[in-house]
Amino acid sequence: MISAYSSGSNHYIVTTDKGKNECATNHGGTSAAAPNAAGVFVLAVQARPELTWRDIQYLCIETAKIVNPEDPDWETTATGRKYSYKHGFGVLDAYKFVTAAQKWTLVKPQAWFDSPTIQLEGGKMNVAKKFSGGTHIGPDGVTSKLTVTKEMLKTNNFESLEHVNIQVWIEHTRRGDVEVEIVSPRGIKSVLGKKRSGDASENGFPGWVFMSIKHWGEDPVGDWTIKVSDQTSPNESGKFFGWKMKFWGTTIDPSKAEKYELPVVDNVLPPVDDPYRPVVDVPTVTKEHGKPTAYLPAEGATKSPSTSSASTKPTTTPSTPTGTPNPEKDSGFFADMSRVVSSHKTFFGGIGAVSLIGLVAGAVFFRRRQERLRKNYTPLSGDAHAMTALGGAYGSEPEGVAPSAGRHPQDRVAVGLGFHSSFLDDDDLSTAGAGPTPKYRDEPEDATPVPPVSSKPVPEGQPSSNRVSGDGSWEDARAP
Repeated sequence: MISAYSSGSNHYIVTTDKGKNECATNHGGTSAAAPNAAGVFVLAVQARPELTWRDIQYLCIETAKIVNPEDPDWETTATGRKYSYKHGFGVLDAYKFVTAAQKWTLVKPQAWFDSPTIQLEGGKMNVAKKFSGGTHIGPDGVTSKLTVTKEMLKTNNFESLEHVNIQVWIEHTRRGDVEVEIVSPRGIKSVLGKKRSGDASENGFPGWVFMSIKHWGEDPVGDWTIKVSDQTSPNESGKFFGWKMKFWGTTIDPSKAEKYELPVVDNVLPPVDDPYRPVVDVPTVTKEHGKPTAYLPAEGATKSPSTSSASTKPTTTPSTPTGTPNPEKDSGFFADMSRVVSSHKTFFGGIGAVSLIGLVAGAVFFRRRQERLRKNYTPLSGDAHAMTALGGAYGSEPEGVAPSAGRHPQDRVAVGLGFHSSFLDDDDLSTAGAGPTPKYRDEPEDATPVPPVSSKPVPEGQPSSNRVSGDGSWEDARAP
């Protein structure tokens, strides 16, 4: 529809670089064009918050500036505008766009209508994408016409054309060979699909939908002609089974505008009425969204966000019961839950009481089980060692250290238990490596077996952390 400055012919966008205190001089592609366009749209919506997505599209077309006018790709549309498959209707001009937005008359609600479906030689396709009938795509291709009348437009409350959808059912052994184009009643041709050398799919176009904006503002009344052709390769072939169109535009009578609902099944040929479309209830509460500038302070004054004009305004019908909660104060999931809880206090109170009783009972049974285990425990033969026999274990202290005098859990030595000294520590793991050496390592650097601890003193210069427990488990290994 419109383009934004990017890169090309050895020219780029200059911008700040990510994570560096310098500029990038080779920014380009859609990475540059997309935020460029988005920035212009944000400026327009800031100046005119009530703009819709369709107003943005209209403004794009109305304010686009022709770029590279010498390019032969430019064509004149039925409304006298220039259009290019490379640039759309032109390039964005931020000043023109925002200025036009400030005085823009908002467009009417959207209207649409579906054309009759054209089936070529009884062409059909079921939900399993199995084709039948259809016309072979010969050397000259296949053409078909569809007529739009004024009665169709009036019946569907349709006033002016914006964009068109063309749905086609085509089967081909090599999809990239297929070309599709449509010509409007005013002789304007839209190329929907050209030859694509890299597209070797055998799936064809089973109900695919193309779109064109080249006919924006054009009178749609008359004959629309579609042409499907291929590259006449002797090894590839295909059939054209059918097509239809959907026209989108503005309403004649805005009060009769309808909400469009996507059908559940929309790709079979011939199309079927959708009996599963849900009935949409008209809401009795509407929200008015605040302007993006509502939270900004006025000139010469300070405005608190709490005094913003952004609010939710309820619109109720005469049947609205008295006492209905104000959606402005308690809208949302948590407000709904609070209303449910307040209206079912007895029910939720009962649930809470039952839960509490269950927790208490569980704690009592657990304590009783623990008591039974302690009463029934008897030491195994040869296992009744005095705590002092464990050396520096929990029951004794090294010589010269008062019992439990400020001992830190990391000083415990789990001799014979087969786990690291900090296994039972409550220290934060983030501090496990603090100090001159780590508390432990999972595996030794050297897999050579280390002899059990002897009663001999550790030779001077040998790190005490190289000691292992009596059962050969690794204890307090030093980091390399």
